[in-house]
Amino acid sequence: MNSFQTKKNLYWDFFFKEKPIKLTEARYLKLHDERWGLLTEFYLESVKINKINTGEMCSAATLKVSDRAGQIICVAKGHIIGLLFDLTPQEWSDVEKLNCWGDQLFYRYFKNGIKSSFSYEHKLFYNFCMSNQTQKPLAVVFRRTSNMRNVDRNNAVLEILEMRHCNEQLLDLYLDHIKKSQTVDS
Repeated sequence: MNSFQTKKNLYWDFFFKEKPIKLTEARYLKLHDERWGLLTEFYLESVKINKINTGEMCSAATLKVSDRAGQIICVAKGHIIGLLFDLTPQEWSDVEKLNCWGDQLFYRYFKNGIKSSFSYEHKLFYNFCMSNQTQKPLAVVFRRTSNMRNVDRNNAVLEILEMRHCNEQLLDLYLDHIKKSQTVDS
């Protein structure tokens, strides 16, 4: 069994052993605690693709998750970002290849759209990010870290370690736990 398969199995076990939590309530966790939850409604703050010195591509995405409990910033790195656009890791690496000249491809929502002076690849990437964000729920394993930017006056950031499409089994696990925790609180 390869290391990727082992990692996948470890996270699958993690879903059954650990109780899920709402992402916005994760700010109450201790630093470096790991939990899992559902990523359903989020605002994509930015996506960056950089070419590093070794010639490899490095991707990072920043998300803002909000609900009645509050809001929190999440950071995802690597090929799992493709799931935010309903792509496989291989398809995401094809998107990364748009960055063929070594500069940074960057997405951030601009009220008036992207400037005409941006490169053709940058315009393609911007339009791709604007129009292809997934609406499907995603199960995420995350670690609570500290917010060095402190933009939103919240000292918590969630580092997304694993992301996968939410199947019925994970959705049932999550909903059962939420129902149980609400009956205990009542």
